[in-house]
Amino acid sequence: MFGGDTAGTAAALSDGAAVLAVPEETESAVTGSAAIVRALGRAHVMGAAVDWRVVLAGAGARRIPLPGYAFQRSRYWIEREWSMPLLISDDPGTREPDRRSPAALLWALPEQERNGHVETLVRECLNRALGNGPDDQVDAEDTFRDLGMDSMSAEDLRYQLTTGAGVEIELADVLNYPTVVDLTERVLEKLAARAEEGTLDEIAGTARSGDEVPESGTGPVDPAPENADESDGSLASFYIRAIRTGRINVALRLARAASETRDTFDQDDPRDLAELRQVGSGAGGPTIVGLTPPIFPNLDLPYSYLHTGLDPASDVWSLWSPGFAGEAPLPADRAALMRMLAKPLRRELAGTPLIIAGYSSGGWLAHDLAAHLEQTGVPVTALMLLDSYLPEEEMDQTETRTEFMREQIRRRDLMGMSLDHPDRTVTTSGQIAAMGGYSRIFSGWRPGPLEAPILHLLASEVVAGVPTSSEDHPFPAELAHRVRRLPGDHFTILSQHADLISANLHDWLTEVQPA
Repeated sequence: MFGGDTAGTAAALSDGAAVLAVPEETESAVTGSAAIVRALGRAHVMGAAVDWRVVLAGAGARRIPLPGYAFQRSRYWIEREWSMPLLISDDPGTREPDRRSPAALLWALPEQERNGHVETLVRECLNRALGNGPDDQVDAEDTFRDLGMDSMSAEDLRYQLTTGAGVEIELADVLNYPTVVDLTERVLEKLAARAEEGTLDEIAGTARSGDEVPESGTGPVDPAPENADESDGSLASFYIRAIRTGRINVALRLARAASETRDTFDQDDPRDLAELRQVGSGAGGPTIVGLTPPIFPNLDLPYSYLHTGLDPASDVWSLWSPGFAGEAPLPADRAALMRMLAKPLRRELAGTPLIIAGYSSGGWLAHDLAAHLEQTGVPVTALMLLDSYLPEEEMDQTETRTEFMREQIRRRDLMGMSLDHPDRTVTTSGQIAAMGGYSRIFSGWRPGPLEAPILHLLASEVVAGVPTSSEDHPFPAELAHRVRRLPGDHFTILSQHADLISANLHDWLTEVQPA
């Protein structure tokens, strides 16, 4: 009951209904549906059992975990009310929530109003992805890179816009339309295309048509049900809890043990289990093949960023490691893995001079693959390592290492999304087990010399504000032909400094391979 006669309202309600008096904010500027939602929130805080399914029905709402530690920079406040009037009518005679998709709701608005709503949506999603506060102002012409966007926040923005606008926003859209103005126009283009196709009522992204808002305690509406909180008893919940409480080695042992339950493939397996995907094209430079780091979550975002910074532009491919999609088998050993990774290269890029690249733990795979190719008569132009470190059997339990691992699990909300792979089915627990399998077969691995020259570009910081040190076990400097430290940390070296990587690569190739 919001103001007025509580007793009279109670008498008018059916038997068994409950009434909670919430003082009306007579001086507040908040009115209409926003006032109702604010009052419901206050009632919830006071102990009332609000049926949020009724309030949020048709909105594509889902539960998300709140941060469990102080370093997580994601924000969970709803600062604006632009979308709520579309879902709850101010007309007191309206009782049924609008169950149309976000795309249909936006398209139903007059054009000028629609354009304003979409720009507001882009700004709000951008601020949330960057961790900005409600008073932070973003110039419409500022590029996302200049605003500090990294690979995690780019994917976060893509995901939020897909859910909020109801159209499929791809990572390439965020990279190729890198300002508020540009991305707003791109979203409007996609809305117009959906209208022309007659598919506005289809829900895009993880807010699927027909989904209901979950009851309390049932977890998020998500394509990967295991992407749950820390109390669901899954491998993911135990792993994440161990990381959050600083028990890094316990988490790694859990992942390795889980990998023992998975099927494996050997060197003679006839299947094609490694996926080669082109992330960018260009005829001006050498062809680069980047190995996705064998970690959870398994992403190729770094190589998308690498392509955006290359000058001249080059063909860039990502080579996905087997075992991270669904329950696909894991490699029995490194030899089996290398033979499987080489298959798509021989099939798709035969005769093409290749630069093999490896970011982070992808450097282990990149070095081993380069060695395998050389041993089997396939020349490698160069090996480029990007902030790559050696595998460790046990990690030092330092606060820096703990924070580094916490930054990794901060991306767990990205799990369950296809990342431009509509048929890629993933679960958090499945990818953690796959990561454990790769950690197991690379245990004790140390790289050897190659015929191809090696460039290693290191980040100056482990995480923001924490410089790297020799104790962090980087790739052996004596094996590299050149080692350079670039600005940024492990998570931003590619998203914010791809142009410097390109310049260093170009200068180095000119030196080691003069015309």
